[in-house]
Amino acid sequence: MPADRIIVITNQGGIALNYYSGDDYHAVNQHMLDVFCAADVAITDVYHCPYHPDAPNRYTCWKDWRKPAPGMLLAAAKEHRLDLSCSLLVGDKESDMQAAAAAGITRRFFIGEKPPSGAIACRSLARVAAFCTRTLTNS
Repeated sequence: MPADRIIVITNQGGIALNYYSGDDYHAVNQHMLDVFCAADVAITDVYHCPYHPDAPNRYTCWKDWRKPAPGMLLAAAKEHRLDLSCSLLVGDKESDMQAAAAAGITRRFFIGEKPPSGAIACRSLARVAAFCTRTLTNS
């Protein structure tokens, strides 16, 4: 099993609230994948949750996927045979950290100034990468 898989987990409640369409989301997602690919960064998979608690009932089936619930993380772990106890999560919202904790991910990086309990504050993805590289080199 490769150790360098990158999986994007994202709430997209704007779909349920009709702020944008599923097609709009997929177009932006494809652009993101293209930008990463051009930078030689391979995204293994993307999971998104279109559910929002204030949305029409047709999205309630996605309720267990919306962060802070761990559904997307657990689905990714099952599909990609991930050991979440050896994984890390980078997020910018407390709900990201809560979902990671609920899924058993202990290495949680918070992009921002005031990390929730149990998370490490980093100002950018580059800082997360530098932190992880130092940690692996010093092990």
